[in-house]
Amino acid sequence: MRIGYCGINLNQKWRGVENYTIRLIRSMQKIEKDNKYVIYSERTSDLVEEIWIDGLDPLRTEIRILNEPITVGRKRLLKSLWDRIQNMQRFEKVDILHHVNANAPIPKIKRGKFVVTVQDLIFLTQSQFFNHNDVRLVRERIKMAIEEADVILAPSFSTIRDLQQYYGVSTEKTRVIYYAADENFRVIKDSTRLSQAFGKYPFKAGEYIFYTGAVEPRKNIEGLLQIYSHFKKMTPHKMYTLVIAGEVSQSYKEKLNSMIKQLELRKEDVYFTDYVADDDLILLMNGALLFVFPSYYEGFGFPPLEAMACGIPVITSNNSSLPEVIGKGGILVDVNDIVGFAKKMEEVVCNDEYRSEMINKGFEQLMKFSWEKTAKETLEVYKKVLHQ
Repeated sequence: MRIGYCGINLNQKWRGVENYTIRLIRSMQKIEKDNKYVIYSERTSDLVEEIWIDGLDPLRTEIRILNEPITVGRKRLLKSLWDRIQNMQRFEKVDILHHVNANAPIPKIKRGKFVVTVQDLIFLTQSQFFNHNDVRLVRERIKMAIEEADVILAPSFSTIRDLQQYYGVSTEKTRVIYYAADENFRVIKDSTRLSQAFGKYPFKAGEYIFYTGAVEPRKNIEGLLQIYSHFKKMTPHKMYTLVIAGEVSQSYKEKLNSMIKQLELRKEDVYFTDYVADDDLILLMNGALLFVFPSYYEGFGFPPLEAMACGIPVITSNNSSLPEVIGKGGILVDVNDIVGFAKKMEEVVCNDEYRSEMINKGFEQLMKFSWEKTAKETLEVYKKVLHQ
């Protein structure tokens, strides 16, 4: 099979959808040796013309750059979804085109069968956090994608239920395929490596509460600060920093700093790392006492799973996909229960036996997921749809 992938941008700091695509292809290449893979990356104004990715077989992988830059202004027209990238027709036809991000435009690529992954419907379920025009645009993009799709993939049953609610999608056209934590997220026992990593931070391993992910209102970061404030009042005899890892806009950081003052937290109580590459992120995960993730909505939820893989107890929201992904491997709390989150944090931090129990449960839950399994199930879908 010649399989194409579109809906990603490899020329930026990777998000969940880029990580999903590359991990999927890497795992597929280990399983089947005859398939060819073509990655169509969206173009940005600061494009690097040649991109390569470690771990992909250069003999079986091509990376193609879509020639038209993406328009990011508010005056985007729906017509542009179909009119851009006309010259893509010169590329060789793919047997299957896998559109890995239904929120993104569909490029004009010669194709056979069409597979679409709907990562989440956050623009619709949490529309209050987004610009009205963006919500309308994404709604139409997803509608086009699922109408054209021969099969629709989703990373959770929660996302399938959302598709049924907002688009009336038939379950016969859908398939849930879970993702996994990347194998690089694991317990690190190299004390020298850990000590070198923490030399550049003003906090010590084992003395901080950790969050990583998008640092945006939709992730309930303000709620996280409130949770932490309550937790500090419950544990006045202990000093734990709240470390928030992820790229954050200057305007939102100023808003969060203002809230930190309102909550009467000290400046050194909360530390923003900004963007962290995976190598450092894994070390920060390993050094954390506890991982807290009070998100409003997740299509899958990589960070809690990655934290469990690093041997860190997880406390997260009990909404959207998180209960089915985290299961009994973490502690689930109502996203609006600030005090409930803080109480569970206190319980884990102050009870070593309970903390160890949650770490072990996390490892047990992780056994249900692997990229090999994700790749095998996705290849099965490709083969089935190709012969329909």
